[in-house]
Amino acid sequence: MRSIQTRLALGLLLSLTVLLFVQWVVIASSIRELSEQYIVARMTHAADLLVAGVNKQNETDFVLNTSSIDPIYSQPFSGYYYALRVGDQFFRSRSLWDESLPAIVTEPGGTEILRIPGPQHQLLLVLGTAYQKQQQLIHVVVAEDISAIEKDIEQLLIKHAALSLVVLVILISLQVFLVRKNLLPLEKIRHDLDRLETGQIDALDENVPEEIVALVKELNMRIKAVQQRLQRSRRATGNLAHALKTPLTLLVQLSNDDYVQNNPELQQSLRKHIATIQGTIERELKRARVAGTSVGAKQAKLKPELQALVKSLEAMYRQKAIEIRYDVDENCPTIMEREDLHEMLGNILDNACKWARKKIHISIGCDEGLHICVEDDGRGIPEEQTDAILTRGHRLDEQTEGHGLGLSIVKDIIDQYQGTIGMSQSELLGGLMTVIYIPPSAGKL
Repeated sequence: MRSIQTRLALGLLLSLTVLLFVQWVVIASSIRELSEQYIVARMTHAADLLVAGVNKQNETDFVLNTSSIDPIYSQPFSGYYYALRVGDQFFRSRSLWDESLPAIVTEPGGTEILRIPGPQHQLLLVLGTAYQKQQQLIHVVVAEDISAIEKDIEQLLIKHAALSLVVLVILISLQVFLVRKNLLPLEKIRHDLDRLETGQIDALDENVPEEIVALVKELNMRIKAVQQRLQRSRRATGNLAHALKTPLTLLVQLSNDDYVQNNPELQQSLRKHIATIQGTIERELKRARVAGTSVGAKQAKLKPELQALVKSLEAMYRQKAIEIRYDVDENCPTIMEREDLHEMLGNILDNACKWARKKIHISIGCDEGLHICVEDDGRGIPEEQTDAILTRGHRLDEQTEGHGLGLSIVKDIIDQYQGTIGMSQSELLGGLMTVIYIPPSAGKL
């Protein structure tokens, strides 16, 4: 019931069902009422003729002249019956045979109408009335079989119900079509939101129905504000780092001053603090580039990014002549921001190039998320130290250039995307194997 389309369809279905049911009831009662009025009018006419045929034979006896009565009243069980009571005398139609009609006592001019079962399972509509003629009260009962009429009415109502059902289906189908057509702008917004989250666009299309223009504009303003805040944060961090470079350069020069060189303990302490500051600046610069699941952030294209990185690393480690092979599923959807993917792959591959002897293999797939596997033929690392190397500043080899921040930055990026990273020995090349997994929901806010 969270769907507008479902709510509208169910609302229309309920309304139309009630409307058609009320219409069916009204039509059924109207047809029966009209039919009954017509039959009663006919039976009243027959009663008038019967009373007109009653004549006084003598002071106490009456006779009934049936010459003006329809002959159908003489056919046995024809469905047309009458019975008269004049004083103590009774007259009845031959069509009744051995059956009888109920006695209906009314005042002169009064009428009573009943529905009762009749001979041979007939359904009778019975009219009872009374007349005053020649100072004598005459009670007349006229009945007519309405079984055939009731059957015709039932068939008509069944046809009407079937037609109403067809009309209901057509109207609901038309409603669903119109609702879907008119909700297409909302579907386009939903599609644009998906594209926005994957970085294919940086704002929602504001060419939408008037009722939701304000909402879309407000979303675009919020998205733009988030993007601007991210850019300002990156610029501020970069500006701070660059502003500290000059004082750091002066400190480095000071550490090489003759006075400081003559004091080894002071020189060592000074260089240690300089290295710490430089490492912190480098780390924060890299953190500032991590966008995470930022709305509207530009997403990376996997294969071109990897090709560019491999080309740069092959140039950097030309002396080692490392062979870097990669296997990338080009149909993988992008779920990481470009700077994040570049930073993560760059650090992982740079680390692999430092320790590899001659070969590195990279595979990227997208089976229920992004899977990245980087293997090298280096010496690997002991299993008990796999967690330690992801710690900020930790280095297994102090002779190797760097601050030991690369893999910690990688872990920070992966954590931003709710992913995982694991390291073990490569069965393919024998060195270190780094496996990264980014879930498909990482591209969603």
